[in-house]
Amino acid sequence: MDVNTMEMLINGSIGLLGAAIGGGASIWATKKQISEQNKSEDERESTGRKNTESIIRTFLINEIKQNVSKMKWLEEYFNKGYDDQSNQTVGTHVDLKFNEYEKVKYKLVETNTLESLKTIEIYQMFYMINNTEGSHRLSHFSSNEYAYVVQRYNLAKEMVSSHFEEKYQHFG
Repeated sequence: MDVNTMEMLINGSIGLLGAAIGGGASIWATKKQISEQNKSEDERESTGRKNTESIIRTFLINEIKQNVSKMKWLEEYFNKGYDDQSNQTVGTHVDLKFNEYEKVKYKLVETNTLESLKTIEIYQMFYMINNTEGSHRLSHFSSNEYAYVVQRYNLAKEMVSSHFEEKYQHFG
C-alpha cells in the first residue's frame, strides 16, 4: 500500500470515530434533555395534584361535613343492613349541598388522584340520596346501590374525621 492510501484510510477511520463519538454524545444529550423535561412535567403534575388536594381539604370538606351531618339520622338504618330496611319506608329526604363541588368537580376529574376519586364517589352517593326519584326512600335502592351508599357514607365520615384530626394535630 502506498502512503496516500494509508493516509486516506487513517483519516477516514479517525473521521468515522469522530462521527461515532459526536453521534453518541448527541444521543446522550437528547436523552438527558428528555429526562429533564419529563421530570419537570412530573413536578408540575405533582404540584397540580397537591393543589387539588388543597381544594378538597379547604373547600369541599366543610360541605361534605355538613352533608354527613344531615344524613346522620340514616346511620341507624345503614347499620341494620339492606334486608332489614328494604321493606320499610325509611325516608331519605334531606337537603344536601353541592355548591362547592359543582365549582371544582371538573378539576377533580382532571387531577385523577385517589383523594379526588374518593371525593367524586362521596358526592355520587350524595346525589343518589338526593335523587331517589320522588320516593325519597331507602327501599328505592337495589342491594348493590344500598351497599355503595353505605360504604361511601362511611368513607365520607372517615374523610371528615381524619381531616379535622390532622388540623387538630397541627394547631393543638
